Amino acid sequence: MNIDASHGCPTCKKLFKTKPGLLQHVAQSHPPTTVDPVTNQERPLFKFQCSVDYCRKVFATKARLTTHESEHAAGESKSQAAPFSKPKF
Repeated sequence: MNIDASHGCPTCKKLFKTKPGLLQHVAQSHPPTTVDPVTNQERPLFKFQCSVDYCRKVFATKARLTTHESEHAAGESKSQAAPFSKPKF
């Protein structure tokens, strides 16, 4: 199988077909870190992580996290409001 994946992650070496795909992967899988000046330990730069199980997005502010999570809730209510119905024959 020949995959044209010219964009490689510098951290885990995973390959991507597009640069936007690579950038999304890096943001979600390898969030930036900083060193806490008090404890001298590495910690995530973005403190606020989405609480939805399948979503790994992180945010720098509580407000952005809240906005993001409300989008999950809106998507769930839309899917529940219009359930799939079987065609009647």
